[in-house]
Amino acid sequence: GDSVAVSVVAVSLKKKRFTADADAALITASTMKILTAAAALHVLGPQHRFATRVVAGHAPGQLVLVGGGDPVLTADPDRAGGTQLSTLADLTAAELAESGTSTVELVVDDGMFTGPAVSPNWRSYYVPSGVVGPVSALALDGGRISPGRSERADDPAIAAATTFVDMLASRGIVVRAGPVRDDAPANAAEVAAVRSVPLERIVEHMLLVSDNDAAEVLARHVAAGTGRPASFNAGSRAIVDAVGSLGIDMSGSTVLDGSGLARGNALSPNVLVATLAAAARPENPDLRSVLTGLPVARFTGTLDERFDSPQAADAAGVVRAK
Repeated sequence: GDSVAVSVVAVSLKKKRFTADADAALITASTMKILTAAAALHVLGPQHRFATRVVAGHAPGQLVLVGGGDPVLTADPDRAGGTQLSTLADLTAAELAESGTSTVELVVDDGMFTGPAVSPNWRSYYVPSGVVGPVSALALDGGRISPGRSERADDPAIAAATTFVDMLASRGIVVRAGPVRDDAPANAAEVAAVRSVPLERIVEHMLLVSDNDAAEVLARHVAAGTGRPASFNAGSRAIVDAVGSLGIDMSGSTVLDGSGLARGNALSPNVLVATLAAAARPENPDLRSVLTGLPVARFTGTLDERFDSPQAADAAGVVRAK
């Protein structure tokens, strides 16, 4: 091509083997997810879990469904590693039954994230075509209308809460009003909660299938974990700072989102390989799932149908790549 930049590093020797325009900052596409993964693990820790809760509302008989930014919250009972909303419905219904309550109102609190839900730096067709959904602290299956489909809900939080209402109804709990959006009371009593698998597993999933929705949610958590508002702009700055704190020179880099969909993103090969090299070092065990999440040529994730030509056969099962 007209614009090729390369950096080859022997990680075990911490030594560069080959470079060509390795400082050139170019459009990242989904290689941005390498930085998002490293930043999330560095800031939050690999064992961090995300909670989706039901708490008592402002009035008797009112419940609040509180989104905790769980990127693997799902309505698909067959999704391995997903946090099942049906489990939260089970726990909530059981708690209500124990207290003799069969009718409630439902309020939705998705206020953990702030700012626009759709990046102004994305192409206009990304959300309508299902490439990515509006970023929300409460979303089922990346805000999809139903698991396995590409179409996204205009309001993922209300869509998730509507599904939760149906789940409660099937368990004998009538929701007489709602869902409507409001803030949960401060220090509200918890009725029920479900928690995700550890972050290290979510990072592996995000890298393996190049999950744009999970990447954007994790970018917001990096922002929140560094004391910033959980927005696109703050998430982008937080990723730069977090990766920079690993000793990686981020000068000349442009980060506009967590997924790499923004065409204005720019990273150099040196930044990308330095991040991977940092994840490989024994002194950074918290970053290890940046490597274990990389797809394997001809076998897993986004590489499962690649490296299948005769000329590339020797790379099958050997190359790991984003």
